Amino acid sequence: MINETQKTNSFLETINSIAHAKSTKIREETDSYIAQELEKARQRAHEDLKVFKKNEIDRLNEETNAGFSELEAKETKMLLDRRAEITDNVFSKAKAKLIEFVASDKYLTFLIRSIEEIKIALGNDTVIFLKPDDKKYEAELSKLCREIKYDPTIEIGGCKAENIINRMVADDTLETKLNAEKSIFYKTSGLSVTK
Repeated sequence: MINETQKTNSFLETINSIAHAKSTKIREETDSYIAQELEKARQRAHEDLKVFKKNEIDRLNEETNAGFSELEAKETKMLLDRRAEITDNVFSKAKAKLIEFVASDKYLTFLIRSIEEIKIALGNDTVIFLKPDDKKYEAELSKLCREIKYDPTIEIGGCKAENIINRMVADDTLETKLNAEKSIFYKTSGLSVTK
């Protein structure tokens, strides 16, 4: 019977040993599987995090750029408004000076020179247009040209001319000269809003 008990014990030890070996192997395989899946999950989480971070950075950049664009547009508008204010101030003073000039005794000399230069450019058959207030100079100026007409669109002074035969026109009005100076002023004043 002792022999039987030893056999049974030996059999049980063998079964336990095999079970323990298989259990250890299953535990190792399970641990390995869990470790592999955890690594895969970490990799996916890492990739998802990279995508999330990139998307967040892109979104923040877009918001920041939109904010900068809005701020830049406001600043540009303020600069343009200030430039227009300065320009209007400068040219309203220049217009006032031209009006003073037209009221001075030098204005008739200016008109005579202007008409003579226009006649050289357009010919003797040129019709001169003056502002209505310049009728007072008609006696002196009518000797210089074929005909004088009056144009109420000439606001400050100076003259326009037309030669119908040659189909040529000239504009030597003070407002045209002032507007030409305004264009030059915009280009050369240093009040540019571009970089």
